[in-house]
Amino acid sequence: MPAPLVFEDQDRWHIGKPDMIVTLPKDEFLPARSPDTWKDILVDPGLTEDRWIQAVETKPTKGYTVVHHAATSLVADEEDGKIGDGGTQGSFLNEYAVGKNGDVFGDGAARLIKAGTKINFNIHLHANGKDTPLNLALALKFYPKGYVPKHVELTENVGYVTDLDLPPNTDNIRADRYFTLMKPTRVLSFQPHMHLRGKGMCVEAIYPGGGINSDKVETLSCVNKYRFGWHIVYLYKDDEQPLLPAGTVLHIISWHDNTASNRYNPDPKNWVGFGQRSIDDMAFAWVNYIWLTDDDFKAQVDARKAKDSKTTQQQQ
Repeated sequence: MPAPLVFEDQDRWHIGKPDMIVTLPKDEFLPARSPDTWKDILVDPGLTEDRWIQAVETKPTKGYTVVHHAATSLVADEEDGKIGDGGTQGSFLNEYAVGKNGDVFGDGAARLIKAGTKINFNIHLHANGKDTPLNLALALKFYPKGYVPKHVELTENVGYVTDLDLPPNTDNIRADRYFTLMKPTRVLSFQPHMHLRGKGMCVEAIYPGGGINSDKVETLSCVNKYRFGWHIVYLYKDDEQPLLPAGTVLHIISWHDNTASNRYNPDPKNWVGFGQRSIDDMAFAWVNYIWLTDDDFKAQVDARKAKDSKTTQQQQ
């Protein structure tokens, strides 16, 4: 017989041992039968000094089967009461969806959390037929005190498809979106986000002066067996993080399967469009990146070429 499956320890933090863990002050409760529910819960972590974040991870600690997503944001004192789409948002920090690992920014890149900043948990809940208590935790890993990063890490919601059109009993439904990088950029990670009909997603770089039929189009990442129950952040290795000049266009290509062959599909006879509910669908990618100056970009490209050349010579 094959060896038994080994399931991941739910207490494990993918980012390593956190320096701070922030949880909801009390358990929330979702009735067994209820519509999709959204909550915004503001928590004070009690931070008394500014710190630079090196890695971050959000996950349910209780009731994970009803948590569709949890997005965390930084809300400074001067932003208290600021209302965005869905509630008090602030500056986006991190997003959890089922199966997601953590965001690691890499040496030289960081995100600042100021003293007195509060954490907003924006939570989407989907009932599973059982009365369910739930709670969430945000883990933060800091750089040492006094550390000053060279770059500020940014997160972009790229390729958002709001006019999604998924006819019933149809496979390989394609959608294309484009996002232009206005400055030289170093891409740190890629995470596709779709719902139950999601099948695959790729991101291409269309370089300045290049076109669809040009050799200046490069595939950066592809996920061809997307699973709604396993939202993974794909972290590029440090020496393989894409270095993209200003003017590069990120081309996000997504495919959906609205047929009975998709075992996650609740009803292949129905048309499906864009929406926030779990039974609706989406198509976009979370992309973590840093801006570079022209000088930094040139220096990093030259260093990458020199390293690649040396590796090629060694292999020969």
